[in-house]
Amino acid sequence: MLKQTGAEASYIKMKQNSLSNTRNEYLSFLGKTGRTRITGNEWIGSSSLSTKSKQKATTSYQNWKVKENKKKKQEELVQKSIIGKFDISKYTSSIKTTTKDVVLFEERINHIKERHPEVENYIKDVSKIIKNPDLVLQETKRDSTIWLIKTFDKNVKVTMKLNTASDKNLKNSIIQMQLMRDSEINRNIKNGKVTKIFDKNDKK
Repeated sequence: MLKQTGAEASYIKMKQNSLSNTRNEYLSFLGKTGRTRITGNEWIGSSSLSTKSKQKATTSYQNWKVKENKKKKQEELVQKSIIGKFDISKYTSSIKTTTKDVVLFEERINHIKERHPEVENYIKDVSKIIKNPDLVLQETKRDSTIWLIKTFDKNVKVTMKLNTASDKNLKNSIIQMQLMRDSEINRNIKNGKVTKIFDKNDKK
């Protein structure tokens, strides 16, 4: 019947799988409860669609299609925005992430340029910073947010939100960049805003 709405094969397959899962759950429920299936009370539908039913099915399909297109565009944007990989396990075992991919979205780049123009020239070095930071700090109140600091002629701080949720297919995302003086770094550590989890200058 769904073919009458012009639905594509992937949508029809999804609906068939959903129906099959519902049927299996129903049969499982009967088996666990010992209840009897009364097939005489079950409705048997027609292979043709009424105008109202066809309109409802078509609207449902079109809404699904819009969501799928939006999802596809988002996935393409994410893939386009991957700038490197970051492995937190190299620095600590207390934080678990579900991916090593790091994204820097165009929206974030524009935000950084607008709010911290002094760091614009270092945006091109982001891949180097996440690959080989000099200092890694973890925020106390947001434990999935870390600071990666690398010293060039100045200290450049990259703030990254790590994906620690196993039920969400997200990437590690850069949310901010700015310059930071040594005194600012030390003050944040002393005040307990961040915890040091890696320092290349520490003796091993």
